[in-house]
Amino acid sequence: MPTHAEPAKQNLRTPDQPRRPGMVTKVPSAQIAELRAALRADLATLGLVLSDAQIERQLALLDHLLHWNALINISAVTAPADMLSVHIVDSLVALLPVLTQLNQHPSPKILDVGTGPGLPALPWALVLADKVPSAQIHAVDAIRKKTDTIVDFIQKQSLTNVTAEHARIESVKPKFDVLTSRAFSSLKNFVTLAGGCVKPGGFIAALKGKMPDAEMVELKGSGWDVAEVIRLHVPRLEAERHLIVLRRR
Repeated sequence: MPTHAEPAKQNLRTPDQPRRPGMVTKVPSAQIAELRAALRADLATLGLVLSDAQIERQLALLDHLLHWNALINISAVTAPADMLSVHIVDSLVALLPVLTQLNQHPSPKILDVGTGPGLPALPWALVLADKVPSAQIHAVDAIRKKTDTIVDFIQKQSLTNVTAEHARIESVKPKFDVLTSRAFSSLKNFVTLAGGCVKPGGFIAALKGKMPDAEMVELKGSGWDVAEVIRLHVPRLEAERHLIVLRRR
């Protein structure tokens, strides 16, 4: 497993100098209780029970995302409540279905392709650190500034179950039990470029918005089949979400 890269040295703005006037650089203290309650309610809807400490670590991740987004533009979402829903809860909604698929892998190794600022890698890692301590996540992205933000969070939270690598997927050599991505082009491109990273018996868990019917048709002849399609629901988010599970033919 590659070790995570050291952050690149950059002359970045401070949180007091966001890239646009008025940008939120951390969770406002007046909103913390409301966001904590919203997160707890959302997770209960998903059937994901977290301890108080785990909840606080997810809120620390929200703080982290707001901080870096104010500096270097890692997301178009800027409001704390929206970022909680669109990025953190939207990442966690697929975790339990993926773990169900992984029930034959006692020490699963997960690769998050095109992870951006660590989504879903970081929300998953925070949960798996307690739920499945043997799990390891490797997050890969071709944009260095994004993987630098992941390394920053890993170091600040002393996480040992997640690493980050600035790389294109074609250069990744290790094999993993599951590959996932929230926004990695089409399903055919995913299996073509990243399928070689899947261990025998492993699978791809592609997180999609609307049902990708045309993309699933394009898989014909790729050597990969759609094993399962799981419709997901993100609380407080009016948008379609699907988990597409792909396995080798």
